[in-house]
Amino acid sequence: MPQAVRSVVPTPLDIIGLRPATLTAGQAAAYFGLSTRTFRKEVAAGNLPQPIRLRSRCYRWSISALDSWIAGNADQAGTAIVGDPIIEAIRDAKEKRTA
Repeated sequence: MPQAVRSVVPTPLDIIGLRPATLTAGQAAAYFGLSTRTFRKEVAAGNLPQPIRLRSRCYRWSISALDSWIAGNADQAGTAIVGDPIIEAIRDAKEKRTA
């Protein structure tokens, strides 16, 4: 039996170039390049940022928290993420706050 093909329809925010403030587990997993299952395991183990509970059974991850986690862990590991405009903007903002 053929599997259903899931089409990706851009949201109005995608069309105008805005990013949402929060992501679902699947979106956050894709943001990290992980499967949803692996992402949830890492969150449960405390290795990734915890979600925000919006209401019963509705959790979202803040993009700013995910970006901060990525920037902080890249710095701790001594790994430079070069060329990523989001990471560079986070690092610039941190430097301005400490200056």
